[in-house]
Amino acid sequence: MKKIPPLLSVFLFSLILVSACGGGDSPSAEPVKSKKTVSATESTGGAGASAEATHEAKVDGATRESDENSEEGERRGPKVSEEEADRNREEGERRGAKVSQEEADRNRNYNYADQWAESCTGSGPVMFANSPMRIEDIKFLTPYGEVVGGHVTPIDHMYFEPKDRSLGRDVYEVRIIQDAIIYAISPRDTSTETNEGQLREWRIDMAHTCTFTSYFDLLTSLAPDIEKEWSKTEGGRTGRWNGISVKAGQLIGYIGAQTLDFGVYDYEITLPGLINPSAYESLEPWKIHTVDPFQYFPSEIRDALLRKMIRAVEPRAGKIDYDVDGTISGNWFQQGTDGYNGLNQRKYW
Repeated sequence: MKKIPPLLSVFLFSLILVSACGGGDSPSAEPVKSKKTVSATESTGGAGASAEATHEAKVDGATRESDENSEEGERRGPKVSEEEADRNREEGERRGAKVSQEEADRNRNYNYADQWAESCTGSGPVMFANSPMRIEDIKFLTPYGEVVGGHVTPIDHMYFEPKDRSLGRDVYEVRIIQDAIIYAISPRDTSTETNEGQLREWRIDMAHTCTFTSYFDLLTSLAPDIEKEWSKTEGGRTGRWNGISVKAGQLIGYIGAQTLDFGVYDYEITLPGLINPSAYESLEPWKIHTVDPFQYFPSEIRDALLRKMIRAVEPRAGKIDYDVDGTISGNWFQQGTDGYNGLNQRKYW
C-alpha cells in the first residue's frame, strides 16, 4: 500500500478538523439601538437601515412573538385571565424561568388602563395632599435615573431613605398621597437581585384619575385593613378584583430597614427621549409616562422634600429618557431579546 506524502497528510488532517468543528461565521450578538422602525418587540440600529433589513426584522420578530405567545398563553394580550396567568407561571417554572407571583400578576394585568377603568373618574393629574412619609422620617431622597443593581436602564422611580435603617422593618408609616383606587397589590417573596427567597415586601399601584397613577414598592408590611381586603381574593387571583378605594392621608403600610420606591405616571404624557416606546410595552408600559412628582405637591411639602433630595441640579427629580436618534446615547437592547422584557427573568430584572 502506498504511503500518503507528509504534506498531503497535513492537508487532509486540517480538512477533517474544519469539517468536524464547523465553518462559517458565529451568530452575532451585536447590541442594537432601540428605535421605532422595526417591530413592537425588537429594535434595529442606524437610521439608514434598508427596507429589506427592516422587513426581515419584522418577520423574525413576528415569528418569535408567535412562539412566545404559544409558550406563555399570549401573555401580552389585552387582558389575561387568572387561569391563564396561573398557566403562564406554571409553564415558566417548567422552563426554568422561575416566574414569581408578582410576574404572574403583571401578566394578568398588562392592560393597566382597563384594570382601573371600571372605578376611576376624571382624567389628568391631581395635586397631592401629603408626603408619602413624614418629612422627619426621611433621611434623604435619591432621584430617578440611576442604573444600579438589577436595573439595566435608568430607574423610573425615586427612593425615600428612612431615617434609621438599623431600627428594622415596619418602623415608618407610608400614607396615601391623594384619593385613589388601588388597582394592583403585588407581594414579593423572591429577591429581584438574587432570585432567592426573602422576607415579604409589597408593591401597590394606585390610579388617582383614569390617566394619572402612582405607586409604592418595597413596603415591608401593609396596613391591616388593606391586607385584609387584599387577602379576600389575593388581589384577583382567587376571585374578582375590584380594587380598593383609599383616601388622602390614609395609612397604607410600613417601611423599614430599606428604601421606599415612589413613582408617578401621567398617561397623557410620553417621554420624548425614549424613541422606541414599544420596547417597554411587554413588561413596564408605564415607564414611558414617568413624570416629575415634585410639581404635584403643595409648595410647603415640595420645598421640604427638595431639601432632602441629594440631586442639586435641574431636573431635581432626575431624568430617565436619554435616547438620541443616530447616536449611541440611551437604552440599547440586543436583537432577539424582546426589548426591556428580556427572555429569561432569572437573568434580567
